[in-house]
Amino acid sequence: MIWTDHPAYNAYLTAIKQRDSAGAAAHAATLLRLPHSSVTDYMMLRFYITHPALEHAMLDVAAEALIDWYMTSSLEALSERVDERVANARELQSQIIAFLEHPQGMTSPRNDELYKLLNDVRRALKAADHTIGESAYARIKQRREGTFAENGRYIEILKRINQADRDNGYPVDDLPPETVMRMHIRGWAETYKLKVEHNEIVRGTGIDDGLLWDVTGAPFTRYLKEPYVLAGALAAAVQPAGGWAFVGAEKCLYDLFSSATEDIPVFSGLLDAAVIYMHHEHVPVHAMAPYEYWRLAELQKQGKVV
Repeated sequence: MIWTDHPAYNAYLTAIKQRDSAGAAAHAATLLRLPHSSVTDYMMLRFYITHPALEHAMLDVAAEALIDWYMTSSLEALSERVDERVANARELQSQIIAFLEHPQGMTSPRNDELYKLLNDVRRALKAADHTIGESAYARIKQRREGTFAENGRYIEILKRINQADRDNGYPVDDLPPETVMRMHIRGWAETYKLKVEHNEIVRGTGIDDGLLWDVTGAPFTRYLKEPYVLAGALAAAVQPAGGWAFVGAEKCLYDLFSSATEDIPVFSGLLDAAVIYMHHEHVPVHAMAPYEYWRLAELQKQGKVV
């Protein structure tokens, strides 16, 4: 039985027509878990991986399907130039690229694993003198290297600021030095959750929590009894920079004051600016805090975010 003959296939299409994303995801998960018997079966993967109905919970299922596909691909036999095996390897390469370029796939915990499998498939195709897609691979490689380099730079900045704080202390009646940079890094780090282990950036875990707190949290705790003062000062500081500084500022305020931020008018503006920026940066919803996602959904319903 191929996928199009399975009852879950029609149920999936019906759910899509009814805009039932949860139902569509459930039926797609059933299809992705079916045994695969041909290249045609595997080619259906792209439809499920890249369809807008795909939700975060579906991403792990798609990753498992791709890994299972890789394990049964007999890449060592490509040199025999068996047409079906070559077609299978080409399609596998294409599907892994589709996953890695998916907005949610970019930050998936399985990203590193699938990137390694992609390189294996490419090496097998190249060894058998088959052409390989360079442009998409170059985009993925550049994005990964850029992310790692950026976070390595941020970690060095955090260490430098932390040492300066220890040496000089904090101002008595003003925000700490480099507040905008502190907020920028906090926004980025808490969204993408990257850290260093054994001198390597590791995806999906978080920049060292202690260092991040020492630089972007602790210096602002002296405002715990003055939420309006801190909110106004942070908003004024990050306004010219925008971007990740907006995200870091609203996260800082929410972490310090939690639901009490609802009573701080300035926070509302910061939150809107932050979630709009994250939306434009294609930050997947699973990387947002629940209150951020809910606000984004409200803005979309109001037509303020497309």
